[in-house]
Amino acid sequence: MSAALAEPPFVLDAARVLRYAVLRKEELRSGAVVNGVPLDAANLAGVVMAEALLDGVIFVLHCNEHWETLTASQHGDEPSAEREVASTYGAAFPGWTAYRALSEEEQREIQTTRAFLQQLAAEEF
Repeated sequence: MSAALAEPPFVLDAARVLRYAVLRKEELRSGAVVNGVPLDAANLAGVVMAEALLDGVIFVLHCNEHWETLTASQHGDEPSAEREVASTYGAAFPGWTAYRALSEEEQREIQTTRAFLQQLAAEEF
């Protein structure tokens, strides 16, 4: 992982990024286990706290250096997501960076995507 890891996209896996962190690679000795999925330290680069566009569920996305999700965990609220990340990564977790304010165009894209996902979900039932 490079120290110059860019911020993640504002939407990952149909969820709006709320916060993110670049993991301290030197402190991440053996990786982590999330929801029973072992993650190799060589593949881990960052974590994202995100809110699902469909229903507002909070997720933690465990990502590689390209902000591609390796695995995810669902949480009832932001504090439980924070506790999981701190517990899972310990000293390798430097703390959260709040995601920047979204541009008007990005906000419109979120609204459009949310409406589309809700329409798809309504058609399935």
